[in-house]
Amino acid sequence: MEIQTLVGISDQKRESAFWRQIKTNLPKKWTATRIETWATRGVPDLLIADPTGSLHLIELKKMSGQKVRLSPHQVSFLTRHRHTSAWILIKAHKGQQKNYRILLFQACQARDLFSKKLDQVPASFVLEKKPFNWSLLFEKIKNG
Repeated sequence: MEIQTLVGISDQKRESAFWRQIKTNLPKKWTATRIETWATRGVPDLLIADPTGSLHLIELKKMSGQKVRLSPHQVSFLTRHRHTSAWILIKAHKGQQKNYRILLFQACQARDLFSKKLDQVPASFVLEKKPFNWSLLFEKIKNG
C-alpha cells in the first residue's frame, strides 16, 4: 500500500508541471479548476469550462515509454462517463525531456490505454510541432 501511495505522489508531482503548462496556455474566457481527488478515487484532474459554459473533465498524464499509468478507478470513472466531454490528455516524452508531444484521447479509450501500448491506441488529436497551437487542442475538447 505504501508503494502505491508513493507512486501516486510522484505522478501528482509530474502532472503538476503539466497542469501549469495547460493553465498558461488556456484560451481567454476559458476557466480551469484542478480537482483534488484524494477523497474520491478515479475522478479526473481538471474541470474546464469553455466560453459557452460547457464543462469538460480532463485526466492528465505525463509519461515516457509506452505504458499509460491509469488506475482501475480512473478507467472505471472514464468508462462510466464516456458519453460526456471527458478526456485523457497525455504529455508523452520521447527521449530527452524537451522532446515531447501532447495527445488527446476520448474517455471511451481508457480501457485500451490501460491494456495496450500508447502507440496502439489512435489519439483523437495530437500536438507535435512546436510551438504548439494550444487553441486547436481546446477547440477539439470543446467540439468533441
